[in-house]
Amino acid sequence: MFANDKVTSLSTIGGSAQDGVIAFGTTHWSMVLEAQGPTPAAQAALENLCRTYWRPLYGFVRHEGYTREEAEDITQGFFALLLERKDFQSVRREKGRLRSFLLASLKHFMANERRDAAAIKRGGGRALIPLESIGGR
Repeated sequence: MFANDKVTSLSTIGGSAQDGVIAFGTTHWSMVLEAQGPTPAAQAALENLCRTYWRPLYGFVRHEGYTREEAEDITQGFFALLLERKDFQSVRREKGRLRSFLLASLKHFMANERRDAAAIKRGGGRALIPLESIGGR
């Protein structure tokens, strides 16, 4: 485990984690391109991408103030959505850095999760019945 599981910077290049800093490694675009195919090799490349980027994204979520369990759930849910929607299919080197795409996507995912959680607290879209109308008063 990394010191307190906290991230102080995500801009450090390289795959090291010192003093709690979890950094994105250099993107190997050949692996990204390989992951976009329908072959067993593509599945292996996709799995490798997920393993490579899981820890830095988890660290980012922890840095946002979530507990370990919450960060694990959010990170896992984010990757599940990425894989379900096949988002890696649309990633192109000329569009920008993979880490920028992943961070922007994760931020949107987290915002949607917060919005959905808040909606559930407010009744989840169900009609609320005033308490005064219950009990025949």
